[in-house]
Amino acid sequence: GSKWIQYTWAQSVVVGQVKFDTQPALSKPCVFSAGRTLAGGTLQYWKNGAWSTIGKISGKTDDWFYSFTPVTTNKIRLYGAHSSKTSNPVIYEWLVFSK
Repeated sequence: GSKWIQYTWAQSVVVGQVKFDTQPALSKPCVFSAGRTLAGGTLQYWKNGAWSTIGKISGKTDDWFYSFTPVTTNKIRLYGAHSSKTSNPVIYEWLVFSK
């Protein structure tokens, strides 16, 4: 789908890796059902007034990292964020690193 999450900075930064802390794939705590781990999406950055794709990610389970050739931007987003089920993914924390 079209679900997305985004970071926006006041000035350009260099980014080269992201980490997602998400719902464990097999656990079933009292609030969230199993299978709502963030499985992937399309990672994009803002370049010359438009979104440019860094990579398409799928099949992830539990917490995960994604490294890529560093880019300079003031926006980054995960577009089409999805879980392994049809429900929305649970994301506790999203970290962005320079490398």
